[in-house]
Amino acid sequence: MLSEAVDQFTKAKESGVFLDEISYTIAIDALCRQRKIGEAVLLLDEMKLKKMNPDVMHYTTLINGFCLLNDLKNALKIFNEMNENGLKPDTVIFHALIGGFLKCGRYKETMILLDNMVVRGLKPTSTTHNIVIDGLWWKDEASSIIF
Repeated sequence: MLSEAVDQFTKAKESGVFLDEISYTIAIDALCRQRKIGEAVLLLDEMKLKKMNPDVMHYTTLINGFCLLNDLKNALKIFNEMNENGLKPDTVIFHALIGGFLKCGRYKETMILLDNMVVRGLKPTSTTHNIVIDGLWWKDEASSIIF
């Protein structure tokens, strides 16, 4: 169904149908889930060229996509771009980043992200705690397999 969503988006765009920010969110998400992050980034750039304003959802979707590919450098690049554009991150964005950093074994950076989250006035939720616990559990499971 993901490829069908992208195909429909492309056909609508090629036929001249006006596509709004929500349509772009759906297409960007579908591309990210298909691990076609380069194409998803191109859609974000296209939005900007059309004078559309990407919102937190667009950036969150891309951050999730980069984390899915273990590309933390570009996930942080998108996070910083969002901040530079005046958009404030929410807990969902921090959850994506925290999960991505834990998945890659970057535990110190995870703690920095958690601190950054609190400094910005966002309180960790039970979801935040579950993401951290799951990430640390996987670390312990991997360690016990080796030993």
